[in-house]
Amino acid sequence: ENWVVGEEDPWLSVDVFLAGLHLCLIDTLQPSPQELVAITVDYVQLAVLPKGKQISFSMHNFQIDDFGQEGGFVLGPSNSGLNSQRNVLAEARTFRAEPLVDVRLTGPRQPQTPIFDRERNMLTLQSVEIGLRPLEALLDVPRLVNIAFRLQEWVAGIASENGADLAKVALARGLAPGFDVPQQGGDTSCYINAMSALPISFSSDVKLTKRRNAADDGEEDLESRLNVLAAGLWLPLRSLVNFLARLGSSFAEA
Repeated sequence: ENWVVGEEDPWLSVDVFLAGLHLCLIDTLQPSPQELVAITVDYVQLAVLPKGKQISFSMHNFQIDDFGQEGGFVLGPSNSGLNSQRNVLAEARTFRAEPLVDVRLTGPRQPQTPIFDRERNMLTLQSVEIGLRPLEALLDVPRLVNIAFRLQEWVAGIASENGADLAKVALARGLAPGFDVPQQGGDTSCYINAMSALPISFSSDVKLTKRRNAADDGEEDLESRLNVLAAGLWLPLRSLVNFLARLGSSFAEA
């Protein structure tokens, strides 16, 4: 259903801006609390514009840090967001920092054409523009696997069937009524007149062996732990994880 504001402007404009968000995973079961993983998001904006039925989303910066490894950096932008100073054109006077993620959806040009047609079960968009700028990562696999197992143990300790059911009910109530979405089952058509996307670039430095002088925190059996984590994954992804496990084990034995 459309939100009617007036005859001249029948669509409601929405512009939401979030300056920043910082989430930390802290192990308080240790004698001295240890920060394991931190996720930081900066300058997120969601705008719904009535002119052209346009929806735009941008996220200036996204970064994951692990202060238990050297340097702390795990994942973030290469030369955009808060790392825009790395851009080769950063010294130019006309240079402007670019967001890490920039997405723009434009609805049909004809006012009488809905974005989602319930009768035909069809989504219609005039254009889709996706901009994801280069990312880089420093992955200490034994360390991250150890964190994953800690998190799995914590979740198993607090999870219960009743709690899961209550969470599902609360989520369903919070989402309904909501925006028009395709119904479950049946065929759904999607028509996009034009779609453009920036080239996706991702570089990473992967550590598959235990760090020197690292404390014995259960990271030594990397292959078996990766195999356990990969057991429930999609088959192609599981094969990749198993390959990394064998590769890391061979490095450790060399």
